[in-house]
Amino acid sequence: MSDPTIRCFLAVPVGEQVREALSRWLRSVRSRLPNARWVDPQNYHLTIKFYGEQEQAAVERLAQSLSASLSGLGAIEVEIAGLGAFPSLDRPRVLWAGVGEGARELQRLAGIVEAASVGLDIPADRRDFRPHLTLARFRVEIRGRDLPPDVLAERERSWGRFTADRVHLMRSRLTPNGAQYSILHTIYLAPPGEATA
Repeated sequence: MSDPTIRCFLAVPVGEQVREALSRWLRSVRSRLPNARWVDPQNYHLTIKFYGEQEQAAVERLAQSLSASLSGLGAIEVEIAGLGAFPSLDRPRVLWAGVGEGARELQRLAGIVEAASVGLDIPADRRDFRPHLTLARFRVEIRGRDLPPDVLAERERSWGRFTADRVHLMRSRLTPNGAQYSILHTIYLAPPGEATA
């Protein structure tokens, strides 16, 4: 029996070189941040919009609307750069890697996605879109001074670049071991393998 609703979101998959660079760094600091719940590197992505629980028919309409709005938009060169936290590095609850090059283009992409989604009676996001890659969530409240100095030293680091030529409409299943993701639909921003100038 299938679920009556699907918990879903739209995301840009992260390039393999960036994933590997962040994975190596994670292995070097993981033991020194025992209160962090780390995201599995295989699940690294840039969330464009979180939709929450949606009826299956609504997800199908959403996929069609997004395909019509995004197909052929063009690939985006993305640099994953820096390290930050929500709400701030002084009171970190979520640790993330930021976006340097490509941030403006991702914001434009998010605006198009927002317009395509609102047209389907999906509520608009109340917060401004800020592209980031979630690395960890802290189980208990900590202060920035509790972070190892070499973690704070990564605030300006570039983790690498990749070409974002597609987005995935993803399903998220919550389990005791964390969220499990699966791809519902892929939308190509540019034909597979097409490079940008």
